[in-house]
Amino acid sequence: MDNEIYHIWLSQAPGMTPRSAWKLYSQYESVEMIYKMSYQEMACFFSTCEHNIGSGFIKKNNEELWQAYKKKCHEIEKYYYKILDKGIQILLPDQSAFPQRLKEIEDCPLVLYAKGRVDFTKPAIGIVGSRRATDYGQAMAKYFAKELSRQGIHVISGLAYGIDVEAHKGCLESKGQTSAVLGGGLHACYPQKHRAYFQDIQSQGCVLSEEPYGRGVEPYMFPKRNRIISGISEGILVVEAAKKSGSLITADFALEQGRDVYAVPGRLFDKACQGTNDLIRQGAKPVFDVDDILNDLLRYEQCSLPNMKESEKKLEEKEKIVYSCISYDSIHIEHIIHQINKQKQKQCSLHQDEIRMLLLKLEMKGFIKKKSGCYYTRLEV
Repeated sequence: MDNEIYHIWLSQAPGMTPRSAWKLYSQYESVEMIYKMSYQEMACFFSTCEHNIGSGFIKKNNEELWQAYKKKCHEIEKYYYKILDKGIQILLPDQSAFPQRLKEIEDCPLVLYAKGRVDFTKPAIGIVGSRRATDYGQAMAKYFAKELSRQGIHVISGLAYGIDVEAHKGCLESKGQTSAVLGGGLHACYPQKHRAYFQDIQSQGCVLSEEPYGRGVEPYMFPKRNRIISGISEGILVVEAAKKSGSLITADFALEQGRDVYAVPGRLFDKACQGTNDLIRQGAKPVFDVDDILNDLLRYEQCSLPNMKESEKKLEEKEKIVYSCISYDSIHIEHIIHQINKQKQKQCSLHQDEIRMLLLKLEMKGFIKKKSGCYYTRLEV
């Protein structure tokens, strides 16, 4: 039986939470082996776990019920081939396509269902905020998403009303990469009003969920969804949030997971901004420009540079073209773009967004430095 089927089977076991399933998987690394375990072996394993992990499984099962659930594996096999026919991709933690940072969290999902262009190799930032966003909040969400995606950052959000959908729209307009984590299954877009974006996102990223295909949306699914948004991301940007906004749950998950938390300062005394302003008061980094996030990402990437092999420090052909236009004197990005367009003998043509992404790569590799006002200069390598 395919490994994917065993993963789907375990992820849907009665009383099995993502945390208890991940605890099992981390211990045995073989879901087929877990499938062969008796109820007594499972109960014994969970009895040794702290924080009542697995208590739900023990309450909802006994030997007879566990054996009955095992027999449902053949039904799950049929379900598996059915959803494959519908274009659903199954992502497992031991596969390279699975978001690698997500495996760092204690309740990593055993299965992710995805549609679209699955690629989680770029640095990612989650953008969240109020569903009832003001005009200011919507404009800020679109601005930061657009600018981050132009710099080669993968923007993650939840396709909800307000801040989420504006972030996706900003990326779609700039032809950048964006992915949406949904609360329910991928058989339907929620909310339905965003169905057009649900489709468009699949051409520039993917939609994904840990909920099985065909499962409807329930309120408890959204906090679960939020931990995945933050788990995939290097950091979370809260654009606008009231005092009790659901997006603050995502910020809490980010802190628990060791992610950076950023907040766009809001208007004083405006209730729509109280949550974000409180985050800043509690230690979240205020964001006034996209560089406030990019500089942190660069420090994160560059911390591994001393251990890089010489072959990894070499420039790719497109990077060489951009690098050749930068000297030790500061040069503005528009001048760089102009110089590249003037070159008569280029091995490849580069559009503006691609040039911006290549500049970010050069900066991450330590070849250049970005200064204020979008000026660049070479560094000693």
